[in-house]
Amino acid sequence: MTLFMDRAEAAAPGFRRTEANLHTVARLCQRLDGLPLALEIAARRLRTLTVDELLERLDHRFRLLGPGGGDRTAHPRHQALRALFDWSYELCTEAERTAWQQLSLCSGGALLTDAEQLCGHAEEGEDPDAGTTDDAFEALAGLVDKSLLTSVETDGRTRLHMLETVRAYGQERLAESGRAQLALRRHRAWYLNLAAQAGIAYGSPEQAEWLRRLRAEHPNLRQIVTAPPPTGEPAEAVLRASLGFWLHCLTSANVGEGAYWMRTILERHPHPPSPATTVTWCQAAWVAGFLLLLHGDHNSTHEVISRSEQVLADMPATSGTADPSAHWATSAELTSAFLQLRSLAALVTGDTATAARHANSALATGRWSAPLLTQQQCIAQLGFAAVLQGERTRSTSLLEQALAMSEAQGNTWHRCYLLWALAVDHGEAGQPKIALQLLHRALQHTRKIDEHLGEAALSETLAWVLSSHGDAHSAAVLLGAVDRVWHPSGTPRLFGFALLTAHRERGLENARRSLGEIEYTRAYQEGRRLGLRHALEKAIRDSEHSHQGADPATAHRDDSRTEQGTQGWADGYAP
Repeated sequence: MTLFMDRAEAAAPGFRRTEANLHTVARLCQRLDGLPLALEIAARRLRTLTVDELLERLDHRFRLLGPGGGDRTAHPRHQALRALFDWSYELCTEAERTAWQQLSLCSGGALLTDAEQLCGHAEEGEDPDAGTTDDAFEALAGLVDKSLLTSVETDGRTRLHMLETVRAYGQERLAESGRAQLALRRHRAWYLNLAAQAGIAYGSPEQAEWLRRLRAEHPNLRQIVTAPPPTGEPAEAVLRASLGFWLHCLTSANVGEGAYWMRTILERHPHPPSPATTVTWCQAAWVAGFLLLLHGDHNSTHEVISRSEQVLADMPATSGTADPSAHWATSAELTSAFLQLRSLAALVTGDTATAARHANSALATGRWSAPLLTQQQCIAQLGFAAVLQGERTRSTSLLEQALAMSEAQGNTWHRCYLLWALAVDHGEAGQPKIALQLLHRALQHTRKIDEHLGEAALSETLAWVLSSHGDAHSAAVLLGAVDRVWHPSGTPRLFGFALLTAHRERGLENARRSLGEIEYTRAYQEGRRLGLRHALEKAIRDSEHSHQGADPATAHRDDSRTEQGTQGWADGYAP
C-alpha cells in the first residue's frame, strides 16, 4: 500500500490518502497481488480515473495497465505489465500454456490430483469429466518451476495456487485459444460432480473428509453456481451438486450465501426440467428449503416445500420410473424428507405439537433419505420437542437413540448437535455438571469438522450453563466472542430457536447481575478481542478447577467411552 500511495501522489497531484479511500486502495493492492510493477502502472492511471473506478476496471487489468490501451509492442520493463506475462508465456511449452489456461478458471486454487484431471488431454466434444493425466503432471511441475503456480501442502495433500494477475492473463489467453467453452465445461463438470459425491457421502463415515474437501473448494463452487451455465450443460448437473451444498454451507458458516445459491438454482429451474430429473430437482428443493429456513426466511421455506409436495403429488405421471416398487420407495423417501423439513420449521418457532406430528408422519413412511439424514433428524426433532415440552424421560431416550444412530454411521456433524440437545436437556433439568460434559464433548466434534456455527451455538449454551453455575466472568467473555460469529454467516442467532435465545438472554442477565455493568462490559469486550476459539479455551482454563466432571456413576455416556470430566476435553481441545 505504501508503494502505491507514494507512486499515486507523485503521478496524480490531486490524489491524497484519506480514511475514505484506504479500504479501496487495500482491495486494489490485493487484486494486483502486490506486484510492484503492476502497482506503479496502476498509480499512473489515477491521472484519468478515480481509485474506485480503477478498482472496478481491474477485471480487464491487462487492457487497463497496458500502454495506450494494451499495445503489446511496448518495452516489458518500463511500459507494460502484459509484456512480462507475454515473455513468461513464450517460455512455456504448449502443454504448460494449456494448463495455465485451464487452471486460470480455478478460484482459490486446485488440488494437484484435481489439476491433473482438469489439465489432461481432451478433444472438442469429449466428456469434460473424462480427461486423462497424460503429460499433465509435467506441465504443472513446469509452471511451478517458472513461479506461475505455487504449491502448498495441506493435510498431506498438495494444493496449487495462482496469483490473481496470473489468472487474469491465463483467462485472456484462453479466450483467444478457441477452447474456452471446452475448458469451462471441464471445470464446471469436475467441481459439480465433486459436490454431488459429497452429498451422497454425508450419511457415511466419510462425511468429515468430504466436508473438509468442499470447504477448500468453496470459491470454485461459488464461481460456478453464480455464473450462467454454458450452453449444452445438463440442468441435472447443478441440481445433483446441490445435494452437497446443505451441510457444506451450514458447517462452513455460509448459510446466507448457500440460501442465495439455491434461490439462484431454483429461479433457473422452477420445476423439474424433465420427468427424469424429478427426483434430483426435489432433492435440490429440500436443500433450498433447509438453507432458507436456517437463513430465517420462513415464508420462502414453506413456499419451496409446498411447490415440492405438488411435484411429488404429480410424480406417478412424470417420474418415468419403470419399476413401480422403486418409484414408491423414492417417492416415500422424498415425502418423508419434506415432512422432516416441515417439522424442523415448526420446531424453530416453538410449535412443538406440529413439529412432533410431522416428524412422526415422516417416520411412519418407513422410507428415509440417507444423504439427507431424514430418519435420525426426525428422531432428534421429536427428542428436542420433548425437551421443550418438559418430558425428560422421553426427550433423553429419543436423543440417545438418534445419537446411537449417528455414532454407528460415523456422522460427526449430527453428533455435535445431538450432544448439544442433550446438554440443553440436562441444563433444563438443573444438572449443569452433566450439561458441561456434554457441551465439552460436542465442541470436540465441532473441531473435527471446523464447524463454526455449531461452535457458536454450543458456546451460547455453555455461557448459559456457566452463568447458572456461578462462573459469570467466563460466560460474559463467551457472549462477547460469539457475537462476532452470527451476523457474517447470514444465520439468525441460534438458528432462530426461541428457547435457545431465551437461554442466552437468561445467561446474559445472570452474568450482568453477578458482575455488575462495568465488569460485565470489560469481560464482554475481552471476548470480542479474543475471538471465539481463544475465548473458549480461556473459559475452559478459568473454569476447569471449579467444574470437574459429574460423578462417573451418573454422568451421561460419551462417544469414546473413555472421556471423564472436563479436564480430558480441555486437553484435547486446546492446541
